[in-house]
Parts: sequence; C-alpha cells; structure tokens
Amino acid sequence: MSDRRFWISIFLVLAVALGLRIGVASWWQTRLDRQDRAFGMGDSEGYWVLAGQLAAGLPYQYGSPDAAVFRAPGYPLLLSPLHAPDDPRQPLWSRSLGKARLLGCVLGTLAVGLVIGLSVWLDGRGTAIIAGTLAALYPGGVTMSVLLLSEAPFVPLMLLVLGALVALLQSEHHPEADRRRGRGIVLAGAAGCLSGLAVLTRPSWLLFLPFYFALRLVLAEQRRRELGWAIVAGTAMAVTMAPWWVRNYRVTGQFVPTTLQVGASLYDGWHAGATGASDTGMEFSSEFAAELRREDAAAGGGPRANFEYRLNQRMAAAAVAWAREHPGEVVRLAGAKIARTWWPWPSAAELPGGAVVRWAFALGALAIAVPGAIYAVGRRFWRSPLFPLVVPVLYFTLLHAVFVGSIRYRQPALVALIVLAAPQYMHWWRRLAPTTATTSSSV
Repeated sequence: MSDRRFWISIFLVLAVALGLRIGVASWWQTRLDRQDRAFGMGDSEGYWVLAGQLAAGLPYQYGSPDAAVFRAPGYPLLLSPLHAPDDPRQPLWSRSLGKARLLGCVLGTLAVGLVIGLSVWLDGRGTAIIAGTLAALYPGGVTMSVLLLSEAPFVPLMLLVLGALVALLQSEHHPEADRRRGRGIVLAGAAGCLSGLAVLTRPSWLLFLPFYFALRLVLAEQRRRELGWAIVAGTAMAVTMAPWWVRNYRVTGQFVPTTLQVGASLYDGWHAGATGASDTGMEFSSEFAAELRREDAAAGGGPRANFEYRLNQRMAAAAVAWAREHPGEVVRLAGAKIARTWWPWPSAAELPGGAVVRWAFALGALAIAVPGAIYAVGRRFWRSPLFPLVVPVLYFTLLHAVFVGSIRYRQPALVALIVLAAPQYMHWWRRLAPTTATTSSSV
C-alpha cells in the first residue's frame, strides 16, 4: 500500500470515527433534553458535579465533606475547564455539556488512532486499516465516548500502557537485550507513569500492573529481569499517584490509594440477595450511613470525624463477613458476574433502545472477541510480545467476578483485543483471496 493511499485511508477512518461519535452524542443529548434530563447515568452527573467544584475553586467533594474521596480526580480535572452554567435553549455544541461530550468524541477518536498505531507497529498497514475500521464502528467504543464516563479518557491511557508493555517485551526478545536495559527502564517507567494516570481516571486499574507482572514472573524465563521491571514500573506508578495519596491522607488521616467507594462497590457484589448486577442507586449506602450516624449520635459529643472513611470500612467489612459465611454463593455469583460481563447479548436494563441496538452490541462484541481469541491462542500469546494485549481480558474478568458484572466493564478489554482481531481478519482474507481470484479468472 502506497504512503498516499495509506494516509488517505487513515484520515477517512478517523473522520468516520469522529463523525459517528458526534452524531450519536448529538442524538443522545437531544433525547435527554426532551426528557428534561442532563445525564443518562448517575456516574456522569457525579463527574460533572466534581468538575464544577474544581472549576469554581471549591473543595473537591460531592455534595458534602462526607464525600471528599468520592471519585478519582482524573476525569473531573479534564472536564473542569469546560464546566459553566448551561441554558438548555442554546445549541448543543455551544453549551458546556455539549463541549464535554465533544471532548469524549475526540478522546474516543484518539483511542481509534492508538489502535491503528499499535496495529501498524505489530502487523503492518493493511491490518491497521482493518483495526481502525473495527475500532471506529464498534458500538461499545462509540457509546463509551459519548456518555460522559471515565472510560473516554481511560481507554487511550490503557492503550498507551499496553503499548509500553509490548515494547518492553520486544526489548526482552531482542538479541542485544542485555545492552538495552536503559531502554527497558524507560519503557517500564513509562508503563508505570501511564498506569498511575489511568488509575487516577479509573481506579479499577489499580491492580493491573501487579497482576500483569505476577503473570510474567510465572511465565517468563528471565524472572529476575521481570522483577526489576516490576519494581521500576511500580515505583513510577507510586510517584505519579503520590499527590492524590498525600491529599487523601490530609483529608482523612488515612492512606487511601484510590477512593472511598471501594467498600460500597464490594458490598454491591457481596450481600444477601445479590444477583451479580448493581443495585440501582446503591440504596444500601444510605442505610449504612444512617446506621453509622445513629451510632455516632448515641455515643454523644456530636458528629465524629472521618465519617466517609469509617463508612467505607463498615461496608467492606460487611461484604467480607457475608462472603465468608456464604462461600457457595460467592462462587455462584462469580459465575453470574462473568456471564453478565461477557455474554454477548445485553439485557434491556443494561442497554435500552430495542432489539436492533442490542443486536449491534452483541455482533460487535463477537466480531472482536472471536477472531481476537483465535489469533491470540494460535500465536501462543503467553510466549510472545502480544501478551499484554490479552491481559486486560483476564484482569477485568477476575476483577468483576468479585465486584458487579456489566457489559460496561468489558469495553476497554475489547478495544485492546481489536489489535489481535484485525490480523486474524487479514489472515482469513489472504486465504480467501486466491480462491476469489481463481474463481474470477475462470469466469
């Protein structure tokens, strides 16, 4: 493929990706305006409120000082320059909310560009066009770009982390690996810094690097070298996240690595009557909070300090206690959560919009997962530099076997898997092409 043809193709793919996302964002916000709503999901409202706090120079808290570590700061920081009072009668793209959705569309298109870049690097230009097309049209990727959710900035950061880890593995397989340790240190440090930023955007990424390097220590021949990279990456990640840790310690007097919503999320997954899905609105949080306030009042002396931290600890303890008493239910729920996350067909509760929309999501997921899995297994991914691109599938599967399951949580992993699905499509095409050419010539 000539340079000119390649770059024209890339431009068209990115233009389609951006245009599709802008069109869906416009349709979605228009639909919400007709319902007199600003957001379709509660998480979106939370990010927007916190962005407003930052924009106004107010304390970073959601509603009260008892929600000062409610969300990680990455996405609200990104949104804060766009935050301003809105008039719903104004055109969408002149409103601050419209600009925020446009930012999500740009970040989603950036993710498409990164998929293309990884594919060019690993398998060439033809494969990159296929990968870019898949990423541009994938319904899950489009949706995550327009809903004002932290996935919009997280997915590009995740792809950069995976790219750094792929490059690190390639450097290990290089004939002069021992002479390229400096490059390896830089790559491991970059993976750590980028992972820190990813955690500050989406806290569920916190354990990814420990999980990844634990697998590498099991699979790799040079375990000492892998341990060194793990230390470098972990140190870089800690340095990146240190300002957030210091801030949280000043607010709570405790070390809080991500947020104080971990207890609520854990209880959402482990409690009597749990189904594997999230309880709408997490009403149980209000019940736990009311109970703790009553205990504080009964103890006398007025409200006690560190309410948010103690509430988080109480919900986490209640979840763990229930899990210990019901190990069979924990196993059953793990299966239900994995099924909810990876079953292609989403439920109406997860994805309203009718059968056509759900068919699109199901087919989009299968079009990535099936060829991606075939290619990864066929190339023995556990022994190749492709390994980092598969790990998010394993990581998010295990993570959400503990917490609640939803199709939302598979989207980042599927975007990474596109880089493996595309060369499988290219392989199928190359096998089909001679047959097609022979048939055409005989006619």
